[in-house]
Amino acid sequence: MNKRVIRSLKILGTAIGIIIIAMLLLPLALKDKIGEIVKTEANNMLNAKVDFTSFDIGLFRHFPNASLSLSELSVSGIEDFEGDTLVSAKNIDIVVNLMSLFGDDGYEVTRIIIDNPAITAIQLANGKANWDIMKSDSTETETDTATTGSSFKLQLKNFSINEANLTYIDSLTNTSLSAEDVNISLSGNMSAKSTDMNLDAEIESVSAKIDNIEYLKEVSLKADINANADFENNKYTLQNNSITINAITLSIDGWAQLLDDGSTRMDINLNSSEINFKDILSLIPAIYSNSFDDLTATGELKLDAYAKGYMKGDTLPEFNAVLSVKNGKMSYKGLPKSIDAINIDATVNHPQGVADLTDLKADMGFSLANNPFNINLSVATPVSDPAFDLLLKGFIDLGIVKDAYPLGDNVKLNGKLTADLHFAGHMSDIEHERYERITGKGYLNITDMLYTSPSLPDINVNELALTVSSKALALNTLDAKVGKSDISANGSVSRYIPYLLNGGTLYGTLNISSSMLDLNELIAENTDSEAESEVAVENAASDTVSASGAIEIPKNLNLSLKSSFKEVLFQKIIIENLNGNISVKDGTLSMNSLRFGAFGGNVSANGSYSTAKDITKPEAALSLNVSKGDFKTTFEQLDMVRQLVPIFEKTGGTYSLDMKLLTTLDAEMNPDLNTLTASGVIQSNEINLGNIEVFNLLADKLNSNALKNISAVNVKIQFEIENGRVITSPFDLKVGGATLTLSGSTGLDQTIDYKTTIKLPEGSSVSEYVGSVSGNITGTFTKPVISLDMKSLAKEALKTTVSTQIEKLTGKNNEEQIAALREEADKAAEKLVEVARTEGQKLVDKASNPIAKIAAQAAAKKLEEEAQKQADALRAKAEEEIKKLEAATAE
Repeated sequence: MNKRVIRSLKILGTAIGIIIIAMLLLPLALKDKIGEIVKTEANNMLNAKVDFTSFDIGLFRHFPNASLSLSELSVSGIEDFEGDTLVSAKNIDIVVNLMSLFGDDGYEVTRIIIDNPAITAIQLANGKANWDIMKSDSTETETDTATTGSSFKLQLKNFSINEANLTYIDSLTNTSLSAEDVNISLSGNMSAKSTDMNLDAEIESVSAKIDNIEYLKEVSLKADINANADFENNKYTLQNNSITINAITLSIDGWAQLLDDGSTRMDINLNSSEINFKDILSLIPAIYSNSFDDLTATGELKLDAYAKGYMKGDTLPEFNAVLSVKNGKMSYKGLPKSIDAINIDATVNHPQGVADLTDLKADMGFSLANNPFNINLSVATPVSDPAFDLLLKGFIDLGIVKDAYPLGDNVKLNGKLTADLHFAGHMSDIEHERYERITGKGYLNITDMLYTSPSLPDINVNELALTVSSKALALNTLDAKVGKSDISANGSVSRYIPYLLNGGTLYGTLNISSSMLDLNELIAENTDSEAESEVAVENAASDTVSASGAIEIPKNLNLSLKSSFKEVLFQKIIIENLNGNISVKDGTLSMNSLRFGAFGGNVSANGSYSTAKDITKPEAALSLNVSKGDFKTTFEQLDMVRQLVPIFEKTGGTYSLDMKLLTTLDAEMNPDLNTLTASGVIQSNEINLGNIEVFNLLADKLNSNALKNISAVNVKIQFEIENGRVITSPFDLKVGGATLTLSGSTGLDQTIDYKTTIKLPEGSSVSEYVGSVSGNITGTFTKPVISLDMKSLAKEALKTTVSTQIEKLTGKNNEEQIAALREEADKAAEKLVEVARTEGQKLVDKASNPIAKIAAQAAAKKLEEEAQKQADALRAKAEEEIKKLEAATAE
């Protein structure tokens, strides 16, 4: 081979090798520097926390272009949105022209790929939004950037999003929207003057709520849209396209153009020639999600819509939508009856102008078993002063519903529903209570209704009778039963129309009674049904609003309830003969002068339960008076007592209690003992305490069996509860000839920390030398630890022994009695050492391993040495007193 060729090949090979090495090394050399720049600049620009785990530059994946990759990106909020994540993504790939990384003209981006992004947009009731994160000087930054030239040149040809989840929660307008498993692919030459664009999108589930009304529930969406984009004139013309919503497939024709004055002109038409009545029914969640394949639906359908004109600011284009169904019929395979005479005539019309010009009319009707039911609705001036006219009239034999609609396995429905209602007027008249200008009349009756299903307790409405006027809705009769609970009620509510239409406050007075109300059953079923019906929006918003089993008190209720309940079950508490007044206002339920039987005694209570601040942490306040309550019954029924006062389990007798309490509640409606504060007094004329480990151990230490079974009278204990502990002021227990004075605390973890002074009964083996003993009680109720104060024990022994013998001397020179004093002092000193030696041996016996035994032996030795010092001091004190007596006798 020619040497020149060989040399050329070597040079080429070397060059290729250098290029490959450079392609391997350049990403490593540049990625850390660029990654830090990106993270720093993002945090400088935004009122948010921007982070990602890694930043990589690859030269092979999209060669000859470079690939910039961000992994585990997160943009999280601060201040009001602390802990909430606005944006997160598993991976973001940006394909960039390789040579543009080294030039001065900026980076040329040709493709963007985003994997597993999650976006949660939140607007609070005060209007503050978590996406408003640009810092206040962003305008200046944008101006500088525009002056110096952009760092990026978008020459995008492909943009894709894979498996995204999007959430929008707006507390200001009470709106929520979610989209799950969103996949989008957009292609076209975005850098050209014009291009043919293709958008493929598929969303597995879309849900939407406005004012707690579900307008969309888990709707599937697919789109294949082709359009010509004229970037020079900002005009986009739709070509062949299709949009599928559940079973409906639509196509849209027309164009839209962005003009320099900020307006958007359009001429868009909906093509629905291939839609039938069954397709329309797929938009109704209860129909689409329940045996939709078994449904046959016929009828003459017309669906037209268009938008034409311009949109700018508050001005909207002319638009019109018409939905018409004539002689519709729907039936299910295997069911004997059908829903007939379905007629719908609905129009939404809006001329060019503001939204307040929108006019809506809808007339709907159907027949079930030859019983017609009709609804007519019209709404005008929806923004400035909504004018409405609603007519609802008909009869439904609920027992026939199951013959025309699949209710589900083991579901039963019976009863009769009759309605004739008419509402008409302007919202302004309602708000200003000009009821004479409002039409409100009619009635709604339900009789002999029974609904049973596996997921809910049986619902039985013997009679419900409502009468409607423009001013109030009168509940004439409610006789119902839910599960085990029966309820009877009557009364009236006012301002019900704004409550129904836009969530205004409902006012009213009701009388409620029941022979048995099982709140455990009702709360459990309410929590289960909420969990089952929870839309994806609420799941996605769990960073902001935690799921809770607590009962929410609506803020838009202002009700006064006079209650009378013969029996109420709540958790383990059995409440009898409850009477009193309950009010509901601004998210708070208040109890006023309630009287009832509970805990084996009689109770009076005032208090409140509020979810106004946080549904996940309800607040409770209670002022409680209990008379003749039973200790053991209270222990069995109250979790709080079992945790904080376990001694109630082994306490016989009755008590009276005055207590004030503040706490938050957990998801199970139990007090959060870490937030609970309380103070009060508990008293008992007579209590009996038996087989309590603390007193058994104390009795053994002091050789006083009277302490093992305590019967005390006139006990009064002042207490406080804070930081998860019950703190008691000093109180006395008089047991036979002994008196126990105790003070200290008991904790959530069952630990105890008490100080005690015991005045010993006469006749005990210790009381001959010691009148009283001080000590500490720690550990737990089941494993207490008692330590006696040896110094105070010695002083008490000295005082008792010397004083007793001095009294015997009566001032006479009596050598025998002086000798007796020495002897008694010696006995007391020996007893002191004996007690210490016994306590030390117990420590050694309890040691469970050789190391612990060595430590216990050292402690026992120290204890005995201290006792010996005190014994010697006792003898010395006795001798000192004897010398004084001898000197006095000699005189």
